[in-house]
Amino acid sequence: MQPSELERELRAALAGKAGRAAVSPGAWDQVQRRIRRQRLGRAGIVALALGVLLVAVLAVPLARTLLPGRAPVPPATAPPPPGPPPRTTPARPILGAVADPAAALRAIGRQPRGAPSAAVSWTDANGDNLLVLSHADVTGESELLPGQQSVTTTLWAELLATRDGRTTVLRTVTDSFKDCAFDRETRFSEARPEVTDLDGDGVGEVLFSYTVGCRSDVSEVDVKLLALEGTGKYIIRGKTYLTAAEGSPRLADGVPEPAYAQWPSALAQLARQRYAERVNRG
Repeated sequence: MQPSELERELRAALAGKAGRAAVSPGAWDQVQRRIRRQRLGRAGIVALALGVLLVAVLAVPLARTLLPGRAPVPPATAPPPPGPPPRTTPARPILGAVADPAAALRAIGRQPRGAPSAAVSWTDANGDNLLVLSHADVTGESELLPGQQSVTTTLWAELLATRDGRTTVLRTVTDSFKDCAFDRETRFSEARPEVTDLDGDGVGEVLFSYTVGCRSDVSEVDVKLLALEGTGKYIIRGKTYLTAAEGSPRLADGVPEPAYAQWPSALAQLARQRYAERVNRG
């Protein structure tokens, strides 16, 4: 430790007098006591300052804990990383009754084609859907049998969706048989159109079927089962007997378009089931 200013002055003074006189033991002890008191005074000041600083550091969090109405402030934590967006469950179609198909069409600014025979409505991701099945018969002279009357029958299936006041035609299916002078078998099935959402995508699928033909015996007629989903169309084409035909050959199974592998699997299963229920292959 470096000597203090007082100590240096005393030593210099004593050194200067050393040649002239000797220093008494009492005088030198007094000088040493003054030096020790000075050093102890400085150490006390330093210790006091450290004590005050320590008390201040400890007092702040203690005061936050003890003061009424003041809860301890938790340490700040980083926000958790963003997770994947929540999955939404598609809404299932909500069916509605259609007592008057023609009135339902006029309510959305459309005119019926021919005579509506059946209709079904539902609400899904596309909006308010309306499927109307209608037909028209036009009578005239037969081209195949001159002099006889014949009928041309046309079928329409029109699927429309209304959203925010705007109506869109999603799909129109048209089929017909021309110049039938015998038993007309061109008609929609009596089974009501069936609405499902088997693939769970929030867009309903609607199934219906019809036959196309003209016969004067027990011959088979064409049969078609369709499934519409929005603008998409799936169909099974085949033939069916409408009356018992003993000894008649067994008819081939229906042919899908597109292939069943390209259908939603649950929809393909339901369509094949409905086709088997409505078709008489003999």
